[in-house]
Amino acid sequence: MRRALTKRHVWIIAYCTSLFVLLSFANNMCTIALPRLAHYFGTSDAIMHYTFVLLLAGMGLSQLFFGWFSDAFGRKKSIRLGLCIYLLGVLASITAQNIYLLLSSFFLQGLGVGFTLIVSKAIINDLFRNDSKSYKTSLWVVRGLAAASIISSLSPALSLTIAGNILNAFNWRYLFAFLGLFAALVLIATHWIQEKNNTTNVQKSNSKSLRALLGHYRKLLGNRYFLTYSLCLGVLSSGITLYYVISPFIYLKDLHLSITTVAYLSFFTVVSFMVGKAFSSPALHRLGINRLTLVSLALAFVGGLTLIFSYLTHHFNIDTIMLSCCLFVLATGLFSPAMSAHLMRKFNNHAGAAMALLAVVISAVSCLSILFVSDLSTNTILSFSTVMLSLPIIAGVAFLLHHSPKRLNFNFRNQRV
Repeated sequence: MRRALTKRHVWIIAYCTSLFVLLSFANNMCTIALPRLAHYFGTSDAIMHYTFVLLLAGMGLSQLFFGWFSDAFGRKKSIRLGLCIYLLGVLASITAQNIYLLLSSFFLQGLGVGFTLIVSKAIINDLFRNDSKSYKTSLWVVRGLAAASIISSLSPALSLTIAGNILNAFNWRYLFAFLGLFAALVLIATHWIQEKNNTTNVQKSNSKSLRALLGHYRKLLGNRYFLTYSLCLGVLSSGITLYYVISPFIYLKDLHLSITTVAYLSFFTVVSFMVGKAFSSPALHRLGINRLTLVSLALAFVGGLTLIFSYLTHHFNIDTIMLSCCLFVLATGLFSPAMSAHLMRKFNNHAGAAMALLAVVISAVSCLSILFVSDLSTNTILSFSTVMLSLPIIAGVAFLLHHSPKRLNFNFRNQRV
């Protein structure tokens, strides 16, 4: 018998969507304000790049342990703790009077908001665990999560548009006030989330669970297969992060575009990512994971090559930037969902630890990319173009070194998933 989708399911989907959107807003809204923050605090662009490095560092650190914390102490407690830490970081940003306090506030924000993706998926898993009668309903929830994914995919463009309008009308402190208000509303909504008590004597097994989690991390870090494919995904994902962090400086300072125009340009990258995401599953079934990896890295390489070629030939303008970056984002959208699903299936016994560690790899590669551009900030355009070209080359070399010619199987039949 087919069960109807209840109000509780709709509420859970809406709530998890708000967590996805909060994560995206926290990542993207501040990037467009970085040039203005550099001017206000009288510091260099390179120092402002460190704010986002600290944000990513905080996110990576929290993602390592928030999954275990939510299993041990409950979903609602972990959400409340994360949101309180995030609100503390936002408050520190609003009241910051020097660059050092601002840097510290970004780390707190990352530490607090890094939980959202892991805990929201855990909430959905708890909702239908050990409930065979909810199979038909769970299909509706999967469709609802697909819709939530589309909304969260649109949120980078939406966040930059909102941020651009706030910066045009007010000063940068109101941007953090908006983020704090959004997080506070999500925190209030947490009161109506009902969580199932699926564990018994959880408090007694906390240390054992933590030891098991650390053991899973150690096994994954020693697995060459996991590290190779994680690096490939981390490289492509870091290209998007690098674009959102560096492009405002190029658009506003070098190309002299308005903040509103910069915000609207983000819709092109969002559309590119969604197009790649739409073809991800068919491409994985048709090509297999090895060929899909090479195709994605080739697309990203063409994007990086177009970018640096336009700079060397003095044709560096908004058209060439958008063309190259959209190719890079398209490759990420094509590769990211397929690779995440493949790694979860490959390491099914350690899927939670694998996804957490994958997020840390993505954050680490993104941090290194931003730091490299910051060290060469005397020519931001050249350093940005060089890194965007180097990223797929590094991943491609690692992929080919992992697969010797005899082991690299390109047969369609054997590689289809």
